[in-house]
Amino acid sequence: MEDPEENVEAAWQKQLELLQRLKGSLYKIRTTRLYMEGQLTRITYEKKQAKQRDNQSIYLQNKKIRNLQRDIEELKSKENYLNSIQRELETRIEEYRIKRDILKKRYSAVKLLEGKKKSKLDTNGDALKAKHHLEKLNETVLELEAGAAAIDELVKDGFFDN
Repeated sequence: MEDPEENVEAAWQKQLELLQRLKGSLYKIRTTRLYMEGQLTRITYEKKQAKQRDNQSIYLQNKKIRNLQRDIEELKSKENYLNSIQRELETRIEEYRIKRDILKKRYSAVKLLEGKKKSKLDTNGDALKAKHHLEKLNETVLELEAGAAAIDELVKDGFFDN
């Protein structure tokens, strides 16, 4: 039988890894946006310099500016989206951490109870309760693992890439 504490800990680590990948994507988008804003500043300056030159040069500068402004707005939108995903994921991870800690304590308590009272438990009442608690704990662990696996699949499918 697998150790539920190890399974819970592994799922916790997967969630933390997902958060780090999300932060990395957010960093890349923010860096690209800031680079584009720098380009926009440079092109705007060049446009001012080109006013003394021909109209075609001004037209091309305006087109570049519009394209960069559109791209910057798209990146800001993606950045905002990833920020909201990050906040949601951090909240879920914190909720999971609390559940994980509670689950570990309960599991330890059940193991302790099982060890200390194994000889004292009567076969009908307390043994059935302990078995029920262990089954319930095992079911909770399975649910948490399924949640972590779902997050892994979403990441693998590129859900957070947009």
